[in-house]
Amino acid sequence: MINHHLHLFAGPSLGLTTQTRLSAEGIVLHQPIGRGDIQALIKDEPDALIAIADGLFHQRPAVGHAEIRDAIRSGARIWGLCSIGAIRAVELGHVGMCGFGDVFQAFHANPALPDDEVTLLHLPNYPYTAISEPLIHWRHYLQCQEESGVLSAPAKEHILSHMSCRWYGERTVEYGSCLLAKFGNILINPRDLDLALNPHRIKYLDLQKFIELRPWEIKNPVSYTSKSLSCSKIKLTELGGLPFIDDDFDASRFLSIVAGTRAGWLEPSRGRDDYLRLLSPEHVCEVASSKVFRQDLIPDCSALTEKESAWVNTALREVKVRSKSLAPLFELPIRLLRWQCQKISMTNPKIPQTIFLGEGALQSSFGILEEVLVHEFAHVWMGMMCELLDLQHRDAKQIHTLPSGTGSKDARGVLLALHFSCAVHRYLLESATTVPLIGRRAERLHYVLWYMRQATKIPIGADLSPLGQAVFDRMSHYAASYV
Repeated sequence: MINHHLHLFAGPSLGLTTQTRLSAEGIVLHQPIGRGDIQALIKDEPDALIAIADGLFHQRPAVGHAEIRDAIRSGARIWGLCSIGAIRAVELGHVGMCGFGDVFQAFHANPALPDDEVTLLHLPNYPYTAISEPLIHWRHYLQCQEESGVLSAPAKEHILSHMSCRWYGERTVEYGSCLLAKFGNILINPRDLDLALNPHRIKYLDLQKFIELRPWEIKNPVSYTSKSLSCSKIKLTELGGLPFIDDDFDASRFLSIVAGTRAGWLEPSRGRDDYLRLLSPEHVCEVASSKVFRQDLIPDCSALTEKESAWVNTALREVKVRSKSLAPLFELPIRLLRWQCQKISMTNPKIPQTIFLGEGALQSSFGILEEVLVHEFAHVWMGMMCELLDLQHRDAKQIHTLPSGTGSKDARGVLLALHFSCAVHRYLLESATTVPLIGRRAERLHYVLWYMRQATKIPIGADLSPLGQAVFDRMSHYAASYV
């Protein structure tokens, strides 16, 4: 057990919880969190225990992803629950932030749930008395009313629709009472409705459970969800395996984590971006810190000509038709550029979701272009995995030569090469149902199988991070299954 006081940033989720009770529990209460509060705290206490419940966003910028990430890396342990804390815990679980409670679970189960779901109006000073009711409380209450037969499903949806369209400060008990009477023929005065809402005020209930269970005293905590997800690191089992190799790979969840990571890398002046923009290669390269993505690494290139674009689009369509299980992976937003050189193709994790196609790819036979696209899409997906956690130790020094004869590759480079060979191998096998494996295609299948086997023999284990080792083990197992 850890004998350490907890710093709690909370406001209206406190409900009737008093500062006296919090002090008795070893909890130091802070006002709802804003940008910069964590940085100020860890200056004096870098290994602080922190719980984020409520936060500010109108009066001051909201607490940022980067400051939470940096605090965790400096030794702080941070929990998120109730409101903005729950949202940040979903977005930053991959860097070690732990989530707790029903609000966290709701956002984890539905990453598209808007922040507006937990927003409310409250008084500016302690005890931060709530003036309006957050939508998530109304949703919980109305669902229970429907399940008990008091309220019809259409009436519930009408009420939620009206609530959702309303400014959060107007979602009061009085307004709810009017909607219940209008759409549900339920006559209940605001005072009684206020009491009836108590069992459904899950933001408050989450904080009470958190205080009672004291999960911050656990040495190696995990987020409190129905699936008990690990927060200390990304595990392949949580992602369903690897792209291009495992049918259970959860691309949607993976991309949500990538978007959350990128949100923490944005320049401070940019504020919060939405999910889709964070998966746009042009947008992320433009607004992210130069320490993360490097526009200066873009080689001499230009846009594809109309004819070249047509070739590429045709090849992509054929890839999707010939390997239906892999088709969703080719829906990833990608920037395709014409590389002004005789080489075939290139990608670089520092230039996200961008494929450079050279003369060798666009002037070769049609089958080669298909294979090039599979090869480079595989690199793009693994490059995004490297954004989450590096596949090798920071002090990795060994240099290796790939089976193709390409030298000067570190452990990460070997893993990326092994992965693309597994991806091309699987594509060739699956496409055999529509295109016979004869001639050049048979030769390529034989070559990538040999390449996989040789790559698994390269001694990179000492330089691999835990995630890197898990990736290597999974690909080695794939390669061994075809020996």
